[in-house]
Amino acid sequence: MNNMSQSPLLYLDNNASTPLATPVLEAMVNCARCQHGNPASPHQSGRKARQVVELVRENTLADLGGEITGTQPDRLVFTSGATEANNIAIRGLAKDGPIILSPGEHPSIDRVAQYMAKNLNASIVWLDVNQEGVIYLEQLESYLRRGAGLVSVIWGQHETGIVQPMGSIAALCNKFGVPLHTDATQIVNKIPINVQEIPISALTFSAHKFHGPKGIGGLFVRGSADLKPLLWGGFQQAGMRPGTESPVLVEGLRTAWLWSQSQMGVSGSSLSEMRDFLEHQLRNAFPEVVFHGDSALRTPQTSCFSVPSLDRQALLMALDQVGVACSTGAACESGAVQTSEFLRAMGCTAPLLESAIRLSVGYLNTRQEMEQASDRIINSIKNLQRRISPQSTTVPARREGLKMVD
Repeated sequence: MNNMSQSPLLYLDNNASTPLATPVLEAMVNCARCQHGNPASPHQSGRKARQVVELVRENTLADLGGEITGTQPDRLVFTSGATEANNIAIRGLAKDGPIILSPGEHPSIDRVAQYMAKNLNASIVWLDVNQEGVIYLEQLESYLRRGAGLVSVIWGQHETGIVQPMGSIAALCNKFGVPLHTDATQIVNKIPINVQEIPISALTFSAHKFHGPKGIGGLFVRGSADLKPLLWGGFQQAGMRPGTESPVLVEGLRTAWLWSQSQMGVSGSSLSEMRDFLEHQLRNAFPEVVFHGDSALRTPQTSCFSVPSLDRQALLMALDQVGVACSTGAACESGAVQTSEFLRAMGCTAPLLESAIRLSVGYLNTRQEMEQASDRIINSIKNLQRRISPQSTTVPARREGLKMVD
């Protein structure tokens, strides 16, 4: 009998996707039983489906702090997830001038910008970050003074959890009249957000990052922002994202939104308490461990660490064998795991890049699981360290074909 069959799986990969909360599943099943009409249909069944969609849209906008009345109300466009929302935002908001990006963006932002640079005569300007992964506001202001068509800065970075000073970024973009988009996928329902206090033009999120269903996300758009659609079709969502909306997925998003909001900051089992416990245990066991961005503000669920001399793929496989699900801190390119460009931008050396592992907790994790996980992680690291000769500078060979893109 192997280790995995003896021990329950400890899921610490919530930045990639969160388990569906039970109240969410129940709400979706109930909705599926009752709402089978097309929200665009004029008959009674269609009108009921439309009511579900529009009520969720209005309430979610209000929760974000959006303006739902007036001559230019803010908008919430339902999408298939954050990747689609990011594509709509970058393609739809960019004006004439360079697109300014941070080095920590998700591929669904930097790759669409690169496509625009190659095929649509756009240009990209990359911001630098300090050793804690935070952008330089002075550099951003300098670029804005020269003219820009769009700024997109990820709010909570998916590999490290580092949170950018979005209020200051938004103030600068507003000062120079440049639209600002932010990928808030990793902070929505983890950190309070109020778009009235921070004048962003657009914000994206995805339900499966806060214990909702896969296949639905959202794009908040400021009422004054000029957004061009990416797709063409019917009149749904004011033409910004044509296609039949799914009341079942919309209801799942809303239920997950409310449920995760109720879990924020619960004493004794909050995300930050669980993360900090893991980090405390690892620090005590390994004085050489490095937690990336731990001096900066981070999302409460994310911890990215390196133990120099270890290979991250060897550790990832060892943890999987003992029933700990986590990920490397790098994105998958063509089936081979590469080192993190964001960690590289932070000035990390090769030993740190080669050993980076990400742990991310969720609202369904418990303190007891953190105790079990820390024991398994510490034992796995010690076992790998014993296999490495003190005289050898080599590390275990990498295994190709592992993930990740969140």
